[in-house]
Amino acid sequence: MFQRVLALVAVLGSALVGLMAHPMVAQAAISGRDVVSGSDVSALRPGTKGTVLVFVSARCPCSQGHEARLAELSREFADFTIVGVHANQDETAAETQAHFRAAALPFPVIEDSGAKLADRLGALKTPHAYVLSPGEEILFQGGVDDSHIAATSHDQYLRDALLAVRDGKKPPIAHARTLGCVIRR
Repeated sequence: MFQRVLALVAVLGSALVGLMAHPMVAQAAISGRDVVSGSDVSALRPGTKGTVLVFVSARCPCSQGHEARLAELSREFADFTIVGVHANQDETAAETQAHFRAAALPFPVIEDSGAKLADRLGALKTPHAYVLSPGEEILFQGGVDDSHIAATSHDQYLRDALLAVRDGKKPPIAHARTLGCVIRR
C-alpha cells in the first residue's frame, strides 16, 4: 500500500511539474523599488534575448557567494536584462540597502514586497534564477550553478542557459537544483 501511495505521489508531482514547466510572467509584475536608490523601477524592458530574474539576499552566504559571478554574467550577456529580486521579509530595508550598495551589482535589485513575485514564480531559495524569453516564457529556472559558492562550482547552469538562449537554442537544462538559503516570507 505504501509503495502505491509513493508511486501516486511521484506521478502527481511529475504532472504538476509539467503543468508549471513554462508559465508566463507578465513584465508588469517585474517592478518594484530599487533597494539601493529607493527609486521606482517599473518599466523594465526585456533585453533583446530576454530577462534574467535572480532572487538574492543580503544575509545569505550562498547569495553573497554568487554576486561576483552574477556581475560577470551581466557583463558577458549584455543582450539580457538582469534584475535582482529581494524577497526576504526578515531583512530590514537598512541592512538590504547597505549590503547591495556595498555589493555594487551592475543591475538593479528590486524589493519584492510581500514576496509576491517569489510566490508567483515558486522561488524558494537565494540565489534562484529564472531566464525569461522576450515573450515572457520561463526557459530556465534553478540555481546559478552546482555549488553553494560560485568559485567551487563545476556546472554553471545559468551561464549554460544564457549561452543556449543567446544562440537561439533551448537551455540544456530547464530546471536545475537550487542551493542556498530559504526565502523568508
